[in-house]
Amino acid sequence: MWRDVHRVPALRSHAEANPLLPQPGHENLEVPNDTIFEVFINKYTAIIIRAENMVVQQVCTEVEAQLKAHFYTYDLSYTQCPSHTHTRSGSPDPNTSKDFLVSEAPLISQTLLAPLSLLSTYLSYLLSTFSLTTFTALYRRISTNLSEHILHRQILFRGTFNATEGRAILAECELFLETCNAALAGGLPGGKVRVEAPWSKLLQAGRLVALEGDLWDEVVNSTFGASDQEEWEEIMRTVTGHSDLSKETVGSILRRRNDCRT
Repeated sequence: MWRDVHRVPALRSHAEANPLLPQPGHENLEVPNDTIFEVFINKYTAIIIRAENMVVQQVCTEVEAQLKAHFYTYDLSYTQCPSHTHTRSGSPDPNTSKDFLVSEAPLISQTLLAPLSLLSTYLSYLLSTFSLTTFTALYRRISTNLSEHILHRQILFRGTFNATEGRAILAECELFLETCNAALAGGLPGGKVRVEAPWSKLLQAGRLVALEGDLWDEVVNSTFGASDQEEWEEIMRTVTGHSDLSKETVGSILRRRNDCRT
């Protein structure tokens, strides 16, 4: 027992002299009841947690740094491009035809390739390096952090945009999921459903801002109208495939569209 090491002077001296053994606490401290094996397990568990935190932080920091360039390029084109479909105030440009807004296909910025490539490289490396249990936990944390970062930066905290830009945002959101599926190549238990799970809030937000026509009207009316919570969640699952975002958050997302009149 670890308490014997604390109580018996000979064992304490032996432990203090051996660098491979945990060091006993101060003699005046309360004597622990753990075994020496539990002490080792606790120490290695702490090291593992710290190492996993470092991996998650490293991957997210580097990918987010690449995304910063992408977001900056988009913001720059938003305010400077004279052919943009918005004025600087975020209102639709009256000189832009409605036919153009409907028919324009979403374009993916080339600046998004760098963060996608970096994420793919990291996921492939981590999958080949760690055990499946460890990698699954790392993937979930990395994807959740990146998903929340993109949701806030690309949708919630930016100027208003139109339906065409909403479709471009959705295309970018789906590219992250496609990148993860390609990098993992079926290596994660649970298949594509488990790969998609950490991205569910971002995908739901992207599908919301890309809606048009009757579906857009239905979502807006149910979110800002008198629909009860159960009915509203069912509409979210039917229209977007997810209902992970709160009603308040969905309302904030819908208001990013310049045709949301509520």
